[in-house]
Amino acid sequence: MKKDIIIAGIVSILFIVGLISYNTYVRLEDQKEQAIAEEERIKYWEDRFFFVEKNDDEITFDEAEFKIQLLYFEVTYNKTYTLEELEKAYVDKNDLFYEYMYNFFDWKFAPKEMTYALNNICLQEFGEEYREFIKVSSTQQDLAEDIFREEQKLVVDYYGDSRIMLYKLTSEQQLEFYNLYVDPSYVLDDAMMETDEPFSGWKKMEEHLVVTGIDGDNITLEKETSEGTVLYIGTYTKSIDFAVGDQVYVEFYFYAFGADDKGFNRFQYKYYNIQFEMIEKENCN
Repeated sequence: MKKDIIIAGIVSILFIVGLISYNTYVRLEDQKEQAIAEEERIKYWEDRFFFVEKNDDEITFDEAEFKIQLLYFEVTYNKTYTLEELEKAYVDKNDLFYEYMYNFFDWKFAPKEMTYALNNICLQEFGEEYREFIKVSSTQQDLAEDIFREEQKLVVDYYGDSRIMLYKLTSEQQLEFYNLYVDPSYVLDDAMMETDEPFSGWKKMEEHLVVTGIDGDNITLEKETSEGTVLYIGTYTKSIDFAVGDQVYVEFYFYAFGADDKGFNRFQYKYYNIQFEMIEKENCN
């Protein structure tokens, strides 16, 4: 009997060890497949993201399009790259190469409006013959981008909202800011400058939530649903007249959405990177 118990124990141990080994093997194989898939994704997109043109063994960069993309990252995401460092990163496949690739996956290609805005500047600055940004000289491109940056500052000063982008305004409004750039005493036409930016194309979200965290401008809110608790995490730069535990009415447009895996097919859904436009304490009496 004792011998049978020992044998059964050994078999159980061997089974458990085998199961652990198998699960480890499966996990490692999954990680290997994910790594391979990720490298294949990067390989597929790297030439597009770096605006590479290949002719036999010769590699060149479409620097005009590259400049537009980098200006877009700079003014929209406050991330500055230089052509020189990225061209070197493409060849070396260094850490900067992967950082840039993953940022690009998140941030996407510059919208066509960026090119149109730069074309408008070239038209005003260099004349009809030189109205296309991608066709003017590199020196002229650099000047047009510098003017764009200055006009973007004027946009923020005028509207008081750093999320409003020059390239999202109408051609007529962009011309007004060019005129102001050329002549600081120029008076903008307020009626012409009305805009629904930065909210055009975004749906206004309205929710009734409970405050669960306040850390400076960083606010965490929650809502109970039939599927569990949903988190709302973001920033609020206006005056805070609510406290943890208060029920509030909120409005926002900009956000990301995701879920944290809690295991056993359970997830915590959350809205994050929210820019709250309004958080107002509700009277629950």
